[in-house]
Amino acid sequence: MGGALTGFVDGYCERTAPGLLDEPLNAATNLAFMLAAIVLWRLAARSGNQGDRLVVLPILLLFLTGVGSLAFHMLANRLSGALDILALSACLLLTIYAAARRGLGLGPGLALAWPLAMLVCAGVAGWLVPLPGSGYLGAFVVGLAMAVALLWHQRPGAFWVTGATVVFIPAYIMRAFDLPFCQSMPSGTHFGWHLLSALVLYLAIHPLAVRSHTLRR
Repeated sequence: MGGALTGFVDGYCERTAPGLLDEPLNAATNLAFMLAAIVLWRLAARSGNQGDRLVVLPILLLFLTGVGSLAFHMLANRLSGALDILALSACLLLTIYAAARRGLGLGPGLALAWPLAMLVCAGVAGWLVPLPGSGYLGAFVVGLAMAVALLWHQRPGAFWVTGATVVFIPAYIMRAFDLPFCQSMPSGTHFGWHLLSALVLYLAIHPLAVRSHTLRR
């Protein structure tokens, strides 16, 4: 069991051998997640939202996404890879739930349908799309639906969530085509996924962080 969890994973163009520093770009760009989380925390504190769990937890999970991904791109084993996926997935699911609660003003039951829909869409996308990380396309589909819903109801966070869905497109391209671009770009493109997906999450969480107390439910 221990051997299976600590087995070496070589899934990115930048990695050429085992070693903590064999993916310098992929490792360093995880600071983008942590920096985004710190900025969002400061915005939440300035807005008086640091006591709101639906604000604090997505920000915390965003920071942990950076930590988990940094561990994976340094240790390059199955355990750190699982922690990386778990942190990012939890951040996405909780962010869409918080957007449904705070952005659309839905109750807990109806809001829960949004992360459940994300899981279903992720499963379908992973089955239909033969590209690396295709399950994350489920977040794009549900994020797009959330952007439309916020725009339809003229909610304050519509601009930010729409921006997040737009930025997700080049972010996923950078993730999906890391290995195919190895010949022309030895460093790969995965580092771009880190930078752009950190921006996606920053844009998605921003309206929660600065949300007015008078608009809470």
